[in-house]
Amino acid sequence: MMIGIKEKCIGNPYEQHRSVWVEEDFPGFFMVRKALFNDYLGRKHGSFVLSRRDPRGVARRLFSEGTDEFQSEIGVSMDRLTQYVDLDSLHDIVERTRAISEELESIKNSRSYQAMVQFRRSPIGHVAAKTLRYVDQGAEKIKGLSKIRQGIAGLAYQYVPRMNARLLEQMYHLPHGFVRLRLIGKNPHSQGAEAWILAVRNNHGFLSAGQIRLYGSWTVREGSGMKGMPALVASEYGWADIPAEHGAHLVLLRHPWSGIVELQFGNVRRRFDLYDSQAHDIIIDLTRLEQKQSLPAVRPVPLPDTVRCWLETTDFSQGVVTVVNPEWRGIYSSTKNLFDTILELPDHLDEASGLQYAWLLAETRCQVVVIQGFPMTYYHLVTALRRIAPNMRIAVIWHGTFLQAMEDYAWQSFRQVERLCREGAIWKLGFVKARMAEIMAKRGIRTGFVQNMVREVPDKPSEPLPGGPHIGVWLLYAGWLKNPFASIAAVSALPGATLHMSAASDRVREFAEFMNIRSNIHFQPIDQGLMRHYLAQMHLNLYVTLSECAPMLPLESLSVGSPCLFGPTTYYFDDHDYLRERLVVPQPDDAGMIAAYMQRALEERDEIIAAYARYAPDYNRRARATLAEFLEFDGCDSAKNT
Repeated sequence: MMIGIKEKCIGNPYEQHRSVWVEEDFPGFFMVRKALFNDYLGRKHGSFVLSRRDPRGVARRLFSEGTDEFQSEIGVSMDRLTQYVDLDSLHDIVERTRAISEELESIKNSRSYQAMVQFRRSPIGHVAAKTLRYVDQGAEKIKGLSKIRQGIAGLAYQYVPRMNARLLEQMYHLPHGFVRLRLIGKNPHSQGAEAWILAVRNNHGFLSAGQIRLYGSWTVREGSGMKGMPALVASEYGWADIPAEHGAHLVLLRHPWSGIVELQFGNVRRRFDLYDSQAHDIIIDLTRLEQKQSLPAVRPVPLPDTVRCWLETTDFSQGVVTVVNPEWRGIYSSTKNLFDTILELPDHLDEASGLQYAWLLAETRCQVVVIQGFPMTYYHLVTALRRIAPNMRIAVIWHGTFLQAMEDYAWQSFRQVERLCREGAIWKLGFVKARMAEIMAKRGIRTGFVQNMVREVPDKPSEPLPGGPHIGVWLLYAGWLKNPFASIAAVSALPGATLHMSAASDRVREFAEFMNIRSNIHFQPIDQGLMRHYLAQMHLNLYVTLSECAPMLPLESLSVGSPCLFGPTTYYFDDHDYLRERLVVPQPDDAGMIAAYMQRALEERDEIIAAYARYAPDYNRRARATLAEFLEFDGCDSAKNT
């Protein structure tokens, strides 16, 4: 077995994920035995034995049954067992299958099961079934029932023979308005028996993976579906119930590893052999179970009146419009300070609304559309703009760091942006972290560096709340990268201090009580419209985080006349020795150092604000210059003069 180079060796582009293995990947590769362990942090790791022909007793001698989890299983289909499994292993499987079959038969003969069947056939039972269908449709928000259901089906498919698995499937009645897709076998020429669902789309747009009910051996392949969406893959027995309403069409992959699927809608069944020597996709009309040449057109979505009003009342003479998700507060603040012409779009676009907003932007006749961050559904906006306004340049300003690759959404978004840059759909990629722009430029991406700024400049220090000192720690969430515990510990070293904090978790509150701190803690983030008010009420604000690109809160705090300490992970005040020495904590995880910087900043509060007031106007001019250079507008300021 070769890990990580499988694609190169056998030419299967759909197996790149094998460079990273998870427990669910092994059952399909002749798994004889596995043992799972916990490390000192409770994390899972394990050992797996994969063998077509297990020498008698070898697997049993590899692991002790004293481990915390111990399991023996053969991950091959029943019709291949006699060829690859020794008699002892086959006997174990037969005994396990017999026991499960007897248990199922016992359950079916029980009074409770028979009562359940009668209840399900009664009028009340039909109402209950409709309620469960409604719950399943909200699987992305209410996952409990569907997860239990899928877990039972998955275990049954793993341990029960094909005949009994088919019986289990019959217990799950096909819901009204759904098409059932079953993986039932393979073409003799195929190298596998996979079923890849690349997309499902109806008149309203693409369906999310959570709207499809999956049972059996399904996995999610991020970014492998149609237009960069997730793909759903079954490699053994399993079925999927797919909503077929509103003109739904199903996109399936045909390739050398594909199997045969059967689709059922009502009483109509049809089989599709997905094997092909060359990879391509096919489109199936789910209401007719017929193959089609293309996806149907999406119905246009009317734009809100407020958006039309925006088009009629906005001055587009600067030649640039920026698009931002208003729910991303830090990025939204950065956008409001850098740009005048802003279109606010939440992260819920589909193909229809993306096309409508693209037409709207085309009507502005602007030269450049700048997307802030990259909400994943903005993909529909970019692809529509390339089609209807090919001469309009599309730029993206990325407000994250490389460290955020550990976060699924940020990583998938960044990959999508990079792919669109290489395809030419995105003209230029900007960063608010200078070294990121340099690194990505070396990878052949057209990049630029844009400095964040806050337009307002303080004329004097703010007047904080009486008493104190009052120290603010303002977060949107209390993750470890935000470093709340070191900041709280530092506040505890300041005599008479009162801690003011937002978005605090139970652990944060418990820690503040443990450190014996007088506190005023909010469990929710502060409303953005009130943020400047809260910042100004503090003697000092803290934003000493472990990772940042170019945070807005320190600049916002200074702009209202209240000093703010922050970590050493940004370029702020690299060119001003006094401000950097007073505000940038070089060791953000050192609570004692934070406390010492706090004491000095409180003593020099007036001097710090005066120094920033002298520094800010020139800094803001340079920030606007970086934006003009990024947009390649000669002599054109995209932001207002301050």
